[in-house]
Amino acid sequence: MGSVTFTTISNPTPLQTFGFVSVYPVRRKRTMSTIVGKGFRCDCCGETKHPDPDSCGTGYRTNEKGQKICYACCGKEDKEYMIENGRTVLYYTPAVSCTIRLFHEPAKISNWPGTLTFHPIYTKQGRHNIARSRVDVWFNGPDGFVWWGVQYGDFTQILHCKRTKKKT
Repeated sequence: MGSVTFTTISNPTPLQTFGFVSVYPVRRKRTMSTIVGKGFRCDCCGETKHPDPDSCGTGYRTNEKGQKICYACCGKEDKEYMIENGRTVLYYTPAVSCTIRLFHEPAKISNWPGTLTFHPIYTKQGRHNIARSRVDVWFNGPDGFVWWGVQYGDFTQILHCKRTKKKT
C-alpha cells in the first residue's frame, strides 16, 4: 500500500489551497460594501439608480448599443415593443396556493424584472408531441387587444406571445 503525505503551504495563493492547485479562480464575495456605492445612470430616463441590496439582480439591462436601462424603463420599452411588433417573449408564473399558510398568489404574465405584468383571462393545459405538455394563455394586452401565449414543457416559464385580432 502507498503512503499519503500532507504538505502545508505557508502562504497559500488563492489558487493553492489544501495542497491542491485549482484551475478555477476564487470569486470575491459580493457584500454590501461592494453594492451600495455603485450606482448607474439610466440612459433612458436619466436617473441615477442603485441596485437593491436584497436582490441578486443588477437593477438594469444592457441593450444592443451598450446602454444601461433601469428595470422601470425596461417595462416601458417592452410595452412599446409589444404594441409595435405584435409578438414578444414573456414569463408565465402559474397560480400558487398553500393551504398550510393560507395564502394564494394568482397567476401572472410578466417581463423578466416584473415591471410589466398582466393577469391571464383564460388558461388551457394540453399535450404536446415533443415537450409532453403545453399551456395556452390568453390575456388583455397593452394595446386593447387580446393576446395569446403558449408555453411548452413542464420546466420552463417562457411564454411565446402573439397579438390576436380580438379587441378587449
